[in-house]
Amino acid sequence: METSMRKVKTAAIALVLLMASLALIITVPVQPAGAQLAPEQPVVGPLPDGVTPDWTITTIAHVSVRPNPIGFGQPLLVNIWVSPPTAQAAGSEGGHKTLRGLNVTLTKPDASQVVIGPMSTYPSSSTWFEYVVDSVGIWKVKFDFPGIYFPAGQYYNGYIVTNTSGIYSDQSVYYKPSSDGPYEFVVQQELVGSWPASPLPTDYWTWPVHPVNREWPTILGNWPFPGPGGGDVWDALYPDTNIYMSDYKFAPYVQGPNSAHIVWKRQNDLAGLTGQLNGRTQDWGTTGHYPTIIYMGRCYEDAVSGIVDGLPQYVWRCYDLRTGEVYWDIPLPATYTVHPIWGTSVSIPEPTSIEYTGTSANLLLTSRGRLIKYEPDTGSMALNVSIAPLTSGTYYMNGYCLSVQDLGRDVPAAERYRLIKWTTLGSSPTLASRIVSNITWPWSSLGTVDYETGIAGNIYTVTPPPTGVGQYSYVMTASLTTGELLCNVSSGSEFVAWGNRLVDHGKFAVRFDDGIWRCYNVNTGDILWTGEQTTSPWGYFGTYNVNSYGGLLIMGQFDALVAWDWETGKIAWKYEYDAPFPYESPYTGSNGQGVFSWHTASYIADGKIYIYNGEHTATQPATRGWKLHCINVTTGEPIWNIMGSQSGMGDASRVFQGAIADGYLATSDGYTGYMYVFGKGKSATTVTAPDVSVPLGTALMLKGTVLDQSPAQPGTPCVSKDSMTTQMEYLHMQMPIGGIYGNATIMGVPVSLDAFDPNGNYIHIADVTTDGYSGTFGYAWTPEIEGEYTITATFMGDDSYGSSLATTYANVGPAPEEPPTPIEPAVQEDIDRAVDSLTPMFLGIIVAVAIAIVIGVVNLWALRKRA
Repeated sequence: METSMRKVKTAAIALVLLMASLALIITVPVQPAGAQLAPEQPVVGPLPDGVTPDWTITTIAHVSVRPNPIGFGQPLLVNIWVSPPTAQAAGSEGGHKTLRGLNVTLTKPDASQVVIGPMSTYPSSSTWFEYVVDSVGIWKVKFDFPGIYFPAGQYYNGYIVTNTSGIYSDQSVYYKPSSDGPYEFVVQQELVGSWPASPLPTDYWTWPVHPVNREWPTILGNWPFPGPGGGDVWDALYPDTNIYMSDYKFAPYVQGPNSAHIVWKRQNDLAGLTGQLNGRTQDWGTTGHYPTIIYMGRCYEDAVSGIVDGLPQYVWRCYDLRTGEVYWDIPLPATYTVHPIWGTSVSIPEPTSIEYTGTSANLLLTSRGRLIKYEPDTGSMALNVSIAPLTSGTYYMNGYCLSVQDLGRDVPAAERYRLIKWTTLGSSPTLASRIVSNITWPWSSLGTVDYETGIAGNIYTVTPPPTGVGQYSYVMTASLTTGELLCNVSSGSEFVAWGNRLVDHGKFAVRFDDGIWRCYNVNTGDILWTGEQTTSPWGYFGTYNVNSYGGLLIMGQFDALVAWDWETGKIAWKYEYDAPFPYESPYTGSNGQGVFSWHTASYIADGKIYIYNGEHTATQPATRGWKLHCINVTTGEPIWNIMGSQSGMGDASRVFQGAIADGYLATSDGYTGYMYVFGKGKSATTVTAPDVSVPLGTALMLKGTVLDQSPAQPGTPCVSKDSMTTQMEYLHMQMPIGGIYGNATIMGVPVSLDAFDPNGNYIHIADVTTDGYSGTFGYAWTPEIEGEYTITATFMGDDSYGSSLATTYANVGPAPEEPPTPIEPAVQEDIDRAVDSLTPMFLGIIVAVAIAIVIGVVNLWALRKRA
């Protein structure tokens, strides 16, 4: 995790440099999607010969640079615009004219020049870019607009089109050339100051995120990620990882929980043991419940049981990821049903994707022949249009879908299927205006796709009728651009089970029924490598879940979770989880002992892979000891685990039943029917000192607590990360504190005790650890000077809790005066006996002698005085 966070910080620094290249990209004109260009287009430069425009506009060019002066190696912001702007018919989608051919000339101190352009403008007739200055001295900047002629026509995104998109301009116009500059600016050796970087949060945080925290976007991703990624930041954070998500089951730009700490929970299904009549039968519930979307800290989930007008009803719910607080419930249609295997079914289902539209977003659904959009703040429907004849689409990147259309059996087999690329952006009511491309496609489905290389893979398995099962398969690939079938090779005597395939890194990896991965060249069908076999016999059985991340191909088996290297097919790591007792699992691992199976779906986030143990068809009584695991995806080392299983079993085990964002994992548990949300919660610290003044030199007893304030277990002790599984299983899953082995202990958390003395000097008193079972601490401290002390107890927080502190006060008075030294009792007795033995006559002699001595001293004094 520390390595992951360092990568995030490095990437945040690289973000500044990335902006320079991004600025140039966003100003390149793009042909409008789904629009046919007219023969006549705007002409950049002087007015064409023989043309008399209806209007001639005198323009004023403007250029601005900042900062001035600027430091060597810093990005210079250049803004350019032309007045008056060309935008017209505000609010008409795409209906604007675009200035093109704009150039900015930067002249360096050595008189060499850099020309940025030609560039296009936004509808406001403006654009901008950043340039990293690379020499010290006096620079110059000049902006030239060459002029542009706009014929009459139907304008869409700056072009004249033949369809009805955009807006019609019935008159021609010529914008005359203009220039601005040159102007001088200074590049100095010393860097000029900027807003200080905001470090990524390590403590508990909540939405909204203030815009001053510009370094935070690398952790502010939502769920699911539409893609694509890419760029310097991506490469720094996720090296050797595809920029599209496809089937890779990877969530970028989010943090995942680093401990088994449960923040809150909600029971959605009745699950668990059903009672004596059914013996030891486990009710697994349905498919579980969890958010389909997480956007800016809010979860969106359908099929939640709610109360509407005092009556129970299924609702679409929006709630807080960190606390479970419900923001709103929207009743689902009356035709809503719950399918025991495949999940929810409703006349208008709820959204599963996010469409980003610049400064805002929509919650998106493409299903049952409809494109539906919802507003994330209120849940209100923003768009509901037909996409017929398509029924649905694969949302493969932000704003774009791919759909396979079946033209029917009457069409020749080679032309039966069409691959249609279309956009979800905008509010157009017709599919025709949304289509970007439409090509012949060789299969009835999309297959598994590497969108980065534009190649899809598919498997055709031959199943002889007498057997009913596959005997051998054909491995096929096709181009997403042309629809051309690139390769079609026979596997020989082996066949491929459903799901055991993935295209990535320009390769098609396929796992056959002999348990061996074979990797094919996507263009030729040649075998690039044959994967390393794992343990026998259970390592031969793969499941339906495949991940790809960081150059690794990851898949669950019946004996382990295994990662293979995409380049060589060698096993990079293997993670086994031993069954606690011999008879609890039929599967054996590399050491010949019982291990748990991994027939479930997993997801990767924040350098970690999250996955349950499980089976396709669970036994009765239920297997005991299955866990939810968090594993380092690079090394295969365990990070944490906790008792749990996926809900529903069967085909539901092929779906990752959860969502990850903001450092939290919301996932359903088939053992109990609860949705648990794992992540960082709030803590509360207290500290007390004696209420009365104590004398100097007296020890003060400082006492306090550090308690968990999460909604799942408020007021319980905060415990160490290593004790978290034991604590959570005890509090929520009826496990004994000692665990199933009877030897687990619970440790507390560290607390720093500090003080300011009466003179304002800081004193570190001690570092103490709370008691894990009660959450309390105590420490005896002896102050060194008199006066009033301010004492603070601080818990710095960790992977499970946010930080907290508390303050108290103590007064130290003067030390008490020392009493006379007492006479020993034995000595006192001797003195008393001596006094008692004296006679009256003896006392008289002593008195007489004393008087004589006094008289003698007086006479002596008188004689000396006379002399």
